[in-house]
Amino acid sequence: MFECRKCEGQDFRFKRNYSPAQFLEGRLSSKIWIVGINPKKEKQLDERDVEKLSSYFDDMWKIHSYFDDFKKVSKTL
Repeated sequence: MFECRKCEGQDFRFKRNYSPAQFLEGRLSSKIWIVGINPKKEKQLDERDVEKLSSYFDDMWKIHSYFDDFKKVSKTL
């Protein structure tokens, strides 16, 4: 478990099974990365590990609707 309390004074925390530098949903070898910065408070505990993060896009039915808009950018993506 990786825990960071550097921003605890601003009511942020990071306590997960991976470090912030490992937080990439999808594969490192992907041609395109979608980078999002959204420091909202979590509603649930993220219990995924690095392996589960890398296979995030393998099941198209479980992908968050946020990523739907990126399908419209280019048909070749």
